[in-house]
Amino acid sequence: ITYTNFGPGMSMGHSVAAKAIDGVRDALSMTIPLGTGVHRRMVYVELETGANFAQVEQAIKADSYFSSDEAHIKQVDSVDS
Repeated sequence: ITYTNFGPGMSMGHSVAAKAIDGVRDALSMTIPLGTGVHRRMVYVELETGANFAQVEQAIKADSYFSSDEAHIKQVDSVDS
């Protein structure tokens, strides 16, 4: 069996997928390898005005791009800081 571990580092694909979720103004996803092909996703989201963080978090975790890995979603004022 061959395992592929990516990271640690920013994941453009996961960042773009998180940005596509309703209510997300901007997002940054970091990949942290846990070994044996398993990864943790640290996703930092900047919300649109009036967006509900709990709904955004649930939508990201349910997305097929994130559902197979451990994902931690954090709300931030700016992904640039």
